[in-house]
Amino acid sequence: MLAAVRALSMPVLDGARVTVSLGVAAILDGEDAFAQAIDRADAALYRAKRSGRDRFVVADDGLVSEAPVAHAAAL
Repeated sequence: MLAAVRALSMPVLDGARVTVSLGVAAILDGEDAFAQAIDRADAALYRAKRSGRDRFVVADDGLVSEAPVAHAAAL
Protein backbone atom coordinates (compact mmCIF):
# COMPACT_ATOMS: atom_id res chain seq x y z
CA MET A 1 0.00 0.00 0.00
CA LEU A 2 2.74 2.45 0.93
CA ALA A 3 4.63 1.69 -2.28
CA ALA A 4 1.47 2.27 -4.30
CA VAL A 5 0.97 5.69 -2.72
CA ARG A 6 4.59 6.62 -3.41
CA ALA A 7 4.16 5.65 -7.05
CA LEU A 8 1.15 7.93 -7.57
CA SER A 9 1.61 10.68 -10.10
CA MET A 10 -0.31 13.77 -9.05
CA PRO A 11 0.49 16.78 -11.25
CA VAL A 12 -1.68 19.05 -9.10
CA LEU A 13 0.81 18.60 -6.25
CA ASP A 14 3.59 20.11 -8.37
CA GLY A 15 6.15 17.47 -7.44
CA ALA A 16 5.34 17.30 -3.73
CA ARG A 17 5.92 13.91 -2.11
CA VAL A 18 2.81 11.99 -1.10
CA THR A 19 2.95 10.12 2.22
CA VAL A 20 0.53 7.87 4.04
CA SER A 21 0.04 6.73 7.62
CA LEU A 22 -1.77 3.46 8.28
CA GLY A 23 -3.10 1.65 11.32
CA VAL A 24 -3.85 -2.06 10.89
CA ALA A 25 -5.60 -4.54 13.20
CA ALA A 26 -6.99 -8.05 12.84
CA ILE A 27 -10.15 -9.34 14.45
CA LEU A 28 -9.00 -11.46 17.39
CA ASP A 29 -10.51 -14.75 18.53
CA GLY A 30 -13.29 -14.11 20.96
CA GLU A 31 -14.10 -10.60 19.73
CA ASP A 32 -17.80 -10.15 19.18
CA ALA A 33 -17.72 -7.03 17.05
CA PHE A 34 -15.69 -5.27 14.41
CA ALA A 35 -15.73 -2.24 16.70
CA GLN A 36 -12.94 -3.65 18.88
CA ALA A 37 -10.65 -4.21 15.88
CA ILE A 38 -11.53 -0.77 14.52
CA ASP A 39 -10.64 0.80 17.89
CA ARG A 40 -7.23 -0.93 17.86
CA ALA A 41 -6.63 0.06 14.22
CA ASP A 42 -7.57 3.66 15.05
CA ALA A 43 -5.14 3.71 18.00
CA ALA A 44 -2.44 2.25 15.73
CA LEU A 45 -3.13 4.92 13.10
CA TYR A 46 -2.62 7.72 15.62
CA ARG A 47 0.62 6.12 16.83
CA ALA A 48 1.79 6.01 13.20
CA LYS A 49 0.94 9.69 12.77
CA ARG A 50 2.80 10.66 15.95
CA SER A 51 5.84 8.66 14.81
CA GLY A 52 6.27 10.62 11.59
CA ARG A 53 5.32 10.47 7.96
CA ASP A 54 5.15 7.39 5.78
CA ARG A 55 4.68 4.77 8.49
CA PHE A 56 2.38 1.95 9.39
CA VAL A 57 1.64 0.50 12.80
CA VAL A 58 0.17 -2.96 13.37
CA ALA A 59 -1.98 -3.60 16.43
CA ASP A 60 -1.76 -7.23 17.57
CA ASP A 61 -3.41 -8.85 20.61
CA GLY A 62 -3.91 -5.44 22.15
CA LEU A 63 -0.24 -4.58 21.68
CA VAL A 64 0.87 -2.08 19.09
CA SER A 65 4.14 -2.49 17.20
CA GLU A 66 5.58 0.27 15.05
CA ALA A 67 7.12 -0.34 11.65
CA PRO A 68 9.11 2.47 10.07
CA VAL A 69 9.04 2.59 6.30
CA ALA A 70 12.03 3.23 4.05
CA HIS A 71 11.81 6.37 1.94
CA ALA A 72 11.13 5.95 -1.77
CA ALA A 73 14.69 7.06 -2.61
CA ALA A 74 16.03 4.10 -0.63
CA LEU A 75 13.89 1.57 -2.51
